[in-house]
Amino acid sequence: MQEVVRAEVLKLLQAGIIYPISDSPWVSPTQVVPKKSGIIVVQNDKGEEVFTSLTSGWRVCIDYRKLNVVTRKDHFPLPFIDQVLERVSGHPFYCFLDGYSGYFQIEIAVEDQEKTTFTCPFGTYAYRRMPFGLCNAPIKFQRCMLSIFSDMVERIMEVFMDDITIYGSVFDECLVNLEVVLNRCIEKDLRLIRWILLFQEFNLQIKKEETGKCDESLMLIEVAPWYAHIANYLVTGEVPNEWKAQDKKHFFAKIHAYYWEEPFLFKYCADQIIRKCVPE
Repeated sequence: MQEVVRAEVLKLLQAGIIYPISDSPWVSPTQVVPKKSGIIVVQNDKGEEVFTSLTSGWRVCIDYRKLNVVTRKDHFPLPFIDQVLERVSGHPFYCFLDGYSGYFQIEIAVEDQEKTTFTCPFGTYAYRRMPFGLCNAPIKFQRCMLSIFSDMVERIMEVFMDDITIYGSVFDECLVNLEVVLNRCIEKDLRLIRWILLFQEFNLQIKKEETGKCDESLMLIEVAPWYAHIANYLVTGEVPNEWKAQDKKHFFAKIHAYYWEEPFLFKYCADQIIRKCVPE
């Protein structure tokens, strides 16, 4: 477990997210917990099939409970996820953006950094950027995101924490909305780890009528990976409308072998090994 903590501390030090500190009156302990990834069916002692989570690694957590008790709570209302989903539903085209490093994009006021001090076998450190575990962290992050995209929310996009959903009634409109959001991210120095387009009624062979050449904005998308429909189904619960009954039967016969752990798709293979799906 100490190697897990050592690796995490070195990573955060190299990124400039934490720094050594020795005179802080605020010190919180660290813990290492299993990182759950996906669901598998196993048999219990009674021979019954039950669902259980897979452990794909270990996560270093800081126990900020004592700090949170004395923290003045921010009562900014967080959106309900079902309301967000209801607002974005009904559009044929979507693009999903995922923020990079989450809370770490928000700097902590210098005078408050010592309050985030944590101890581990390799010393005591404080955060320069907002860590997980603080009671007000989700609210502060959501407030910042809504402030950045205040003129776009409920018009062309929705945002929940670092997950951004952009939509459009036609593909070109979705691309225009995507460009507007990406420009705002550049303007506000908001970093993204990736973006995903969900194709439902879009054909990659579409060409501009007036030129006979592929649209420049589409040339970056050469071909969808072989597992695109699987990933889209696991994320949205939908399959292409043009599929016939036989196509759906074949698809659902194999879908149980896959699971989505953002941002990757994994497959349970015959040799009992879980492998990440990659484009051919």
